[in-house]
Amino acid sequence: MTSKYWFKPRKSIADIGRPANWKGWATLLVFVFIVALFSQMIGAWIFAGFKPLGMGVWLFAFLFIVIGVFLKICNRFTPGGEET
Repeated sequence: MTSKYWFKPRKSIADIGRPANWKGWATLLVFVFIVALFSQMIGAWIFAGFKPLGMGVWLFAFLFIVIGVFLKICNRFTPGGEET
């Protein structure tokens, strides 16, 4: 039995990204991997003395884009209030 929703319904405002099937788990694992990768790159940039400045700006920008895409996926594939 397959579900068209990848994540479980929210119980509160902070309750986001609870996987309901394999697609939700795959999305969550890929998101965690990409955030960890960007975090390592940002850490290396900080320990290098914030040089070059442009690299850090782009890393932070891409990190926020990745977080935004994950939140968009969560909103798209989580059932709404009337469908629970």
